[in-house]
Amino acid sequence: MIFDKIENCALYSEINARFKTAFNYIATTDLEKIELGKHAIHQEQIFALVNTYETKNNSEGFLEAHRNYIDIHIMLSGEEKIGITTLIGQSAIKKYDAKNDYELFNEKYDTITLKRGMFAMLFPSDLHKPGITISRTTKVKKLVIKVKYSHI
Repeated sequence: MIFDKIENCALYSEINARFKTAFNYIATTDLEKIELGKHAIHQEQIFALVNTYETKNNSEGFLEAHRNYIDIHIMLSGEEKIGITTLIGQSAIKKYDAKNDYELFNEKYDTITLKRGMFAMLFPSDLHKPGITISRTTKVKKLVIKVKYSHI
């Protein structure tokens, strides 16, 4: 996991070409005006999803993991906690869904707080549970860039 401020994106751009493309998209897109839905960046190798939703109670939902994509979560408005722990052989409570690239886990986790102007890059080894309420239910708008995973 990488957790940082958007202004530091360039520090991670040179890790691989896909990250460079993703962070260039962030730098050159008017995030204030980005519309809800799916946005193609580079075919199915890199794309963006923009959603709004209400944060949920800590007891709701499960940790998720992806095998084919790295997530870059960027908070556009509002704030939330993201539950996070490392995938180290735990058993999934919902087996892997290859079509939608996820599996679910029920594990203990720590949290990070994602606020406007920040991002969290979550790798296939990072179990994560986004959308957790901080102090009260809040409406958020978030951009998630999906970057096709290949061993770096």
